Parts: sequence; structure tokens; C-alpha cells
Amino acid sequence: MSDFKRMRIKGVDLKWPKLDQLYRYDPTFKREDGGRGKSVPAQADEERAEWSVTMSLPEKRGKALFAKCKEHFEARKPGEEFGGVWGYKELNGDDLILDYTASKKAKNSKGKYNEQPEVLDANGEPLANRSIYSGSTGDVYFAIFTAFNPSERKEGISIILDKVIVTNPVYGGGDYDDLDDEAPAPKSKSSSTEYDDEIPF
Repeated sequence: MSDFKRMRIKGVDLKWPKLDQLYRYDPTFKREDGGRGKSVPAQADEERAEWSVTMSLPEKRGKALFAKCKEHFEARKPGEEFGGVWGYKELNGDDLILDYTASKKAKNSKGKYNEQPEVLDANGEPLANRSIYSGSTGDVYFAIFTAFNPSERKEGISIILDKVIVTNPVYGGGDYDDLDDEAPAPKSKSSSTEYDDEIPF
């Protein structure tokens, strides 16, 4: 069994997409609301520079992904304690929402530069404007793998971002609602046969 399990989730709500360029989290950044901490544009040689997107899933889909992550961990690390899924958060409201952040670092552990994740439109062509906002929807392709979290001092699962097919991009600067009476977008030309698993429904 490979250390990496390749997966996809179709038709997912996207939060805080940082796909147009590299970003890093700056805990010293002074925000307008008086707080500190913000993701800021970064260069590839800066520490923690990465691309990322958060998949916001309803309870049933979110728990299905969690189960897949735990299953893969137990297959790769039999007998070891499962520390959790890194970048995972539960949001309690009227309905339980489970957020999973998939990211790809600018450099791998050996210092080699990574290629940026693919960001395609509904036709499978490169998305002209990658600066999408939260509220966009799409299909996310990623891999899960076992990873040690030094802050938690535990072994768990990390999610590495591979590709996003944006079926409904949302951009800033407008307050207009679409009538949504257009025909469904054509299926992507991008092949999905290389991915092992998919979260259904």
C-alpha cells in the first residue's frame, strides 16, 4: 500500500482559497479589528509558504472523510495511536459542519520546489482568474498521508492539495445575485481515473 492515498471530493464548498499565489501565516500581523494574525503573500523561500483551500463539508460527508483518514492511518501505522487529521475543525451551529484544509507547501522536505496545484474551470481548462473567494464551489483532488505534528507531538493524517476544479467561482467586488437559470456546466475533460477514492453523495 502506498503512503499516499489519492482522493477527490466533488461539489464541495470552498473556504479561504489561497490558490492565486503562495501565502504564509503571519502571527504578528496587526488586523483592523485589533487582533493579530493573517495569511499574507509569500515567496517560495519563506518558511511555511504554501497554497491551500478549506473544504467545508456537511456532517455526513465530513465524517465519511474522517473515517477514510483514520482507516488509512491504521493501515500504514498499525498499533499506533491515531492523533487526528491536521487542519480539521468542527463548526457547531444549526447543522454540524466539518472543515478540512488541504495545502501544498512551496518546498518539499528535501528543499525541492513544488509545482503549484492545478486550478481548472468547469471545462477542464486553466482558470483564468485564480483569485476566487469563499463561497466558490468545486471538486477538490488531494492525497492523505501519515505525518507527525510537532505542536501536538502526535502522528496523524495530513492532506496535500493536488488540484481544484472550480465549477462556480465567486469573486470579490460585487453584490449581485445570479438568476441561476443557465444550463449545467459541461463535465470536466480532466481525467479522474488516477484517484483511488471519492467521498460519495
